[in-house]
Amino acid sequence: MVALIFIGLSIGVGILFVMLAAMLYFPVNMIVQAMSENRSIVFVLGIILGLPITLVVGGYVGTFFHSLYTLFYFGLVDPASPYAKASVSTAMPQSSQ
Repeated sequence: MVALIFIGLSIGVGILFVMLAAMLYFPVNMIVQAMSENRSIVFVLGIILGLPITLVVGGYVGTFFHSLYTLFYFGLVDPASPYAKASVSTAMPQSSQ
């Protein structure tokens, strides 16, 4: 079940990342091609603009997925741990009066 959740999330994040990359690539590509006929400039600008964006987004996505792995691991190893209870518990706390 966990594998299906991760596969679905990975596909969704991948599709979102491709859409965002295309939204950034095409306008920059058209502007650079209008200014110059040199194709190597387009490639270099793509690396200069794309690499920092890719690193930041990759860091956020990696942190998200590793957090999910950690929470699932805590839930499997020790279901009584406070981490597992915080992530899967839906019961209302009882008041002590």
